[in-house]
Amino acid sequence: MASSPEGCGFGNCAHLPCSDSTSHWERPTPEMREEKHQTHEINDTEDLLASELDKLSMKERSEAYNDVHCVGEELKETPGMIQKSLLEFDEAVRQERNAFYEVALNQNRAFVEDPSFRLKFLRANMHDVGKSVRQMMEFLKYKAQYFGEDKVARDITLADLNEEDMELMLSGLFHIQEGRDRMGRVVFYMLSGMMGRFRPEAMFRIPYYIHYNLLASLPEVQKKGLVDVCFDSPQPEEKVSMPKRDILSDLTDAFYSIPVRSSASHLCFLKAPKTNPVLHNALVAMSVSTMSSYFRVRTRIHYGTNMELQYRLQSCGIPIDACPLDMDGNIRKDILNVWFYKHLNELDKSTSFESRVSFLASKERQRTVSLLGSSGSPTQLRLATGGSITASANDVLSGRGPSVRTHPGNILFREFIEGQSSEYDMAPRSERKIITTKLTHVLFARNIRFFQQTESGDWREMNMPEVRNKVSQLFRTLRKKK
Repeated sequence: MASSPEGCGFGNCAHLPCSDSTSHWERPTPEMREEKHQTHEINDTEDLLASELDKLSMKERSEAYNDVHCVGEELKETPGMIQKSLLEFDEAVRQERNAFYEVALNQNRAFVEDPSFRLKFLRANMHDVGKSVRQMMEFLKYKAQYFGEDKVARDITLADLNEEDMELMLSGLFHIQEGRDRMGRVVFYMLSGMMGRFRPEAMFRIPYYIHYNLLASLPEVQKKGLVDVCFDSPQPEEKVSMPKRDILSDLTDAFYSIPVRSSASHLCFLKAPKTNPVLHNALVAMSVSTMSSYFRVRTRIHYGTNMELQYRLQSCGIPIDACPLDMDGNIRKDILNVWFYKHLNELDKSTSFESRVSFLASKERQRTVSLLGSSGSPTQLRLATGGSITASANDVLSGRGPSVRTHPGNILFREFIEGQSSEYDMAPRSERKIITTKLTHVLFARNIRFFQQTESGDWREMNMPEVRNKVSQLFRTLRKKK
């Protein structure tokens, strides 16, 4: 099978093999015709990227190259420049305001007129006031569409997310890499093999939450931009289907309304036979076609094995020691969702829902210190898999005997759930599972471990679904005793 020639202008990236090698007397199957169509679509996408580079001046081409290879410069600002842009922004809003902006004004004028809110859009668009204002109007429109009009003029919190949203948040589809690239930029991964498992609404709501709540507030993201990496990853066992093209188009438009500038984008696909990159090209083609010229010239497409792809990212200044996939393409569970647990730690310092239910909030933290001081030596547990482990006074034991009931972690766990029982009891039945899921995430974020005693008397560590069931069971037990 012949391959297309290399040298597309995108560095070390290879083209997909062409499927035109079928003999002229063979009748192509529907699958062969689809693959041929999709392969041409990918090549058209690469041609589009290359043509954008040809339109640039030498200076613009150099700037794009530097951004991709981590030697670019961050946005330079002065107080006078910021003040001038904000004044022009305010004037432009009067010309561009839409119905959703009017709704936001009526709900909470301070929210949409906050200079820090508007500055996010200005920095995402390199202080192009017209683009910034139009993006803000689109942002409010899609926020109303996916979260509800009543939430347009306030921040979205974890309490606004439903059970499917939280499942997507912790599915491994999205990952914020620990550390920064060579330029000091945040690296954001999307593992493409996980796509198609969730409804389109969740596929916007969670990227919105991550990008706006976690990333857009970081000064380095506002000034240096974000590095996006879409990485081919293992396909889930269950059969999944991608959203229709018109839905994908709307999701793409919605995503680009979020005020985070992508200063470099890497699309990484595996070579056949392990996976077939043409399965993802419709999304790639659509994403690239909706990009502005600024983003297109900062996008690179790579093909190779997992190891080759990671080393190509490393050549672009992206550290691979914190990549969410190992060299064999397996998801690294040791770092999975660490970024989210750190986010919960930050929320613990605020007055949000997660702060109020945090296991180490002020009352529980004081109780922990007291119990730790009187609990004696740590408990040694014999594991069913062999060996032993030390259960700290914060860990929770699920087993038999008075020593289990009086274990400090069990006492704290019960007091913690009792403190949330009123909110749980008053919640509609449909929302109770969401509450128990969020509480379980908080417990895991605090490194609280749960151990289950087996019939043989040994112990094993419980997983998150098992702990959520234990939380639900304790809520039900407490209700019966009232």
